[in-house]
Amino acid sequence: MGSPFAEDARRAMDKVLVAMPPERRDRARSLAARVATMAPEGPTDPDVAAAVREALDAPRVLELECSSHEPGEHTRPAVEPLGLITVRGGWILVGWCRLRGGVRGFLTDRILSLRITEEGPPRRRPDPLEQDLSRWDFRGHER
Repeated sequence: MGSPFAEDARRAMDKVLVAMPPERRDRARSLAARVATMAPEGPTDPDVAAAVREALDAPRVLELECSSHEPGEHTRPAVEPLGLITVRGGWILVGWCRLRGGVRGFLTDRILSLRITEEGPPRRRPDPLEQDLSRWDFRGHER
């Protein structure tokens, strides 16, 4: 499974296609057949994808257990989810990491387990995701 929103996106696209006049629908399907997207290199576990989707929708604070770059090491941050991005074929949960005190990205294929808490995250001003993304230009390079 790729994006936690893949099924919703498929259903929305089906509804759009059904609502189109037949000649436009055929052209749209023809164009879509010639556009490819790369699947994530490491697929997101379906349970993790569902929980990430739920936590972004609610929103709720997540308690994660993530594998580290070092073999056998894990981190256990509490995260206030801010968004979801895809970079180089992988899905990244972006959130305010309470362990590190700032915006961090968590590769969904490295999330070993997670728990959705009952706690709603506080509204942070200025928006930490907007501030973090503002340092990147449109090509994904840091300014």
